[in-house]
Amino acid sequence: VQWVNYLQTWNVFHLGAYMRNSLVIGVASVFLTRMIGVPASYVIARYHFRLKQFVYFLFVGGLAVPRALLVIPIFLLMRDLSLINKTSGIILIYVVMALPFTILFLVPFFSSLPSELEDAAAVDGANEFQTVTRVMLPLATPGLITIAILNFIDTWNEFLLAYVLLLDREKHTVSIGLYNLYASMRWSQNWVGMFAGVVMIVMPILLVYVVFSRRIVSGITMGAVKG
Repeated sequence: VQWVNYLQTWNVFHLGAYMRNSLVIGVASVFLTRMIGVPASYVIARYHFRLKQFVYFLFVGGLAVPRALLVIPIFLLMRDLSLINKTSGIILIYVVMALPFTILFLVPFFSSLPSELEDAAAVDGANEFQTVTRVMLPLATPGLITIAILNFIDTWNEFLLAYVLLLDREKHTVSIGLYNLYASMRWSQNWVGMFAGVVMIVMPILLVYVVFSRRIVSGITMGAVKG
């Protein structure tokens, strides 16, 4: 192993700064997605109200629209909101883009939880908020961890929207950094540096999957069936 290639990629080509930007954006996006997606999914799954199916399909319908078709409308919207080239703007977009899949994943998961536990908590004197936070959400931990990991991986790998909305080099994410590194290595022919960058970018996602692979599989299978 030639460690000088990793050091050069980290320092000279600023890959460390790009990874830090992606980490901040990814963690913030996942946190906000959970804050919005978990309550919305729980209400859709456990409560009965008018237009329930309409609200559900309104969220999930976002999966049917390719991201490439949304680039120009998103850019115009972010320009009008003065959020171009701002970290908060790309975080907001990532949260909105992650909500359809988050709700699609969590609604059947919450539906599979036994309703008898809610009745038992009510008998013990728990109010509705305590029932959700102390009984139902702990049972849904595998699903919550799974969707958080999947959302983070999607944010970490996303390139197109970040490339369009983040203009300053200091705010670029790791996917843009890898693209810039590739463009630079094409002329310098320093391919070992580029491959070192690829390894550095893949390793965090690979480690996350290795550590949480069982939780990911269990979360997906537990939400696959109801009962």
